[in-house]
Amino acid sequence: MIKITDLHKYYGTSKNRVEVLKGLNLELPDGRLICLLGPSGSGKSTLLNILGGIEEIDAGSVQVNGESLEHMTRKELSLYRRRHLGFVFQFYNLVSNLTVKENIEVGAYLSDSPLPLDQLTASLGLKQHLSKYPNQISGGQAQRTSIGRAMIKNPSLLICDEPTGALDYESAKEVLRLLEHLNQTYHTTIIIATHNVQIANMCHLILKLHDGTLQSVLQNDHLISANEVNW
Repeated sequence: MIKITDLHKYYGTSKNRVEVLKGLNLELPDGRLICLLGPSGSGKSTLLNILGGIEEIDAGSVQVNGESLEHMTRKELSLYRRRHLGFVFQFYNLVSNLTVKENIEVGAYLSDSPLPLDQLTASLGLKQHLSKYPNQISGGQAQRTSIGRAMIKNPSLLICDEPTGALDYESAKEVLRLLEHLNQTYHTTIIIATHNVQIANMCHLILKLHDGTLQSVLQNDHLISANEVNW
């Protein structure tokens, strides 16, 4: 599904120029739960933003579903995000004056083939909260709402940047169980960027990024369920 060839990304100019991604090469199959591990400053968010068509590619090639991102215009990148991508961030970015249901439905308007709302909200465990506003629900429920907004588009790739980083332990476990369920139910390729090494244990593939370089790509032969993840 994803093929990255000699990917480079720089920030700044002349003497202040910093290379953030240093010649990444990577191939990822579809339908997998993937953990992107790395400390702060390793390039995790930059890589996710490139896969999401948010950041430009300075050198190299990135193909997602056979489409080369480096050749796309801004309009084409916008269509790519609309057709193929779902985003989940550490902070939920919900619209405060919309209900839970309305926040999720925002994503449906961007899709030609959205998932059924009732089925998805049942999976999210949000049926009892659809008429509430973001300030009336917990952090875990807010993050599940943001996942619902991303998933209702029926994306082929769901990008999660530290999705449990702002949550307490139990809420984080709820979110991990949900991501596992969505991967198993809809076969969505899900990339979870995190610094929590324990989350890697529930993922099919583990990518380790350090200082802009890919240190390793490991297949997890001892997969555990999200319920069994502890830290």
